[in-house]
Amino acid sequence: MKKLIALLLVFVMVLTMVACAAKTNAPKTDAPATDESKTEAPAGKIKVGFVTQSLTNASQAYAWTQFQTYAPEFGFAVTLFDEDYDSQNGVAAISTCIAEGYTAICLNPTDPAALVPALKEAKEAGIIIGLYSSDLPDESKQYRDFMCGTNDFLFGEIAAQTMMAAFPNGVKMVEVGGQSGHDAQIKRHDGFMSAIDDSVTVLDSKDVAQWATEDAMAIMEDFISLYGDEIQAVFCHWDTGATGVIQALKN
Repeated sequence: MKKLIALLLVFVMVLTMVACAAKTNAPKTDAPATDESKTEAPAGKIKVGFVTQSLTNASQAYAWTQFQTYAPEFGFAVTLFDEDYDSQNGVAAISTCIAEGYTAICLNPTDPAALVPALKEAKEAGIIIGLYSSDLPDESKQYRDFMCGTNDFLFGEIAAQTMMAAFPNGVKMVEVGGQSGHDAQIKRHDGFMSAIDDSVTVLDSKDVAQWATEDAMAIMEDFISLYGDEIQAVFCHWDTGATGVIQALKN
């Protein structure tokens, strides 16, 4: 079991590094979603479920293509379960993996906390659980075997330190947060707020409903209408969101 967990961790680390290097215009995939979950794994292959937030997200689509590319090297038969930004689809995917005897599930879900009861059942069924990019809440981490990704609190701290270094005489800024209530959104916000000092004036802060570029752009457009030239800097929680922020500033 420990050897298999280590192998899965290496696999996910490879994918995380590749995905982080991907551009926001990553290629789309034509892979089917949850209806593929009933496909039998080839003989000798280890069945691994891949639960993603949505393939409409460029980084998620790119991660899936990399799962498909690298899986054969590790002896894995991977199956896609696309939540389509609906956690109930994630719950259903985990139930399918339990019923069909999957060995492992790798997830970057829409709302990790919403999947905790289902992941508890999967762990009790002996399935290896690995998360990448986003982790479970601290009180539920016993329901996963590993997590590979960013230290989101440190992410926020570094963003604050970088901003203060760029504006040594003080700065007025706004925050475009990630998906409201998401573990990454909470920790990135808390890390940022813990690291700023009195030289930073937070004019406003708003979170998106989903990790969507257009939502970030809409929030930034509202901020521009409200505060105009008072805004000197923006803390945005994620890469494709920053693309939306930049577009709003260009308009």
